[in-house]
Amino acid sequence: IDLYAVGVVLWQMLTGSLPHRGLTAMQSAYRRVSEGTPPILTQHQFVPAALAEVIDRSLSKDAADRHKNSAEMRQALLDAIR
Repeated sequence: IDLYAVGVVLWQMLTGSLPHRGLTAMQSAYRRVSEGTPPILTQHQFVPAALAEVIDRSLSKDAADRHKNSAEMRQALLDAIR
């Protein structure tokens, strides 16, 4: 499972937008690589903080900072919604 992609889907489900906006797909991809993803709460303050933390971690620029596997991410999501 691509946990980064799960983070993008969660972001889009909660906000109705993508975390990396560009005029083209290439521009969006470039922004993701060069700039990283801003914390979701900087753009969408209504997202619960615990859920924002899970999403931000899944979209970390450094793969080593992301959830190690789907079971870890699942547990983080369950904890966030409690």
